[in-house]
Amino acid sequence: MYSTTSVGLTPGQKRRMIAQIKAGNTPTVRLSNSQLKGGGKALPVTKTQLQKIQKARLSGKGLNLKFSRTQVKKGGFLPLLLPILGALGATAGGAAGIAKAVNDARANARQLAELKRHNAAMEGRGLKKKSRGRGYFLKPAFL
Repeated sequence: MYSTTSVGLTPGQKRRMIAQIKAGNTPTVRLSNSQLKGGGKALPVTKTQLQKIQKARLSGKGLNLKFSRTQVKKGGFLPLLLPILGALGATAGGAAGIAKAVNDARANARQLAELKRHNAAMEGRGLKKKSRGRGYFLKPAFL
């Protein structure tokens, strides 16, 4: 059974915890005393972890808090981090959009250069003028 306690996690700590969970590792977070006192998010903690947090609050020190895999899965830990997951997904989508725009611009520049080269080559292969006495008779260049 898990209890909940309110602690202040920074966005960087949340991102690191998500990365540790995705990598299959047990997440560990370093909490300063001010983070232990300041309310932010309610974390699911075991009875032992709650006792360590209360002791650190009273002594004015911080602590390293390690979460087990079952605690992460069953303790309701992921709903705490879901808003951060959405923001990370939006950031990744934005980065992909920027990369696509850069690649499209490069492809368009290459296509324009090829079109200019083609047009110059075609203009150079135009009709040649030949003089045969009076006036000009046009003969195609490829004959």
